Amino acid sequence: MKDKIKDVLAWALFSFLMIMTAVGIATVGKFIWSETHKPVYSIYDLNLDGKVNSYDGDICYDIFLGERIATPDMLDRADVTGDGLIDDKDVVAIMDAVLGKVK
Repeated sequence: MKDKIKDVLAWALFSFLMIMTAVGIATVGKFIWSETHKPVYSIYDLNLDGKVNSYDGDICYDIFLGERIATPDMLDRADVTGDGLIDDKDVVAIMDAVLGKVK
């Protein structure tokens, strides 16, 4: 039963991410400028492109599923909740940032 629930949740999250990408829900996140005016990227910006968007959610989701080989640095960035795990909470936190629910 737990596997069935996990499969349904994974499919729903994947579908959500694909729809977000397809309809062009674009950059909502911001990056912060340091005192020297060099960009300090948002913790939700996993690919460090200066934007928080559904691609960052895709990266975290792929790491969560074990479908992406990540460097130690990317593993650190993907744990946006800081709980030591890369799990669905991290994916949800990134998607909340994409939707503007967090700053």
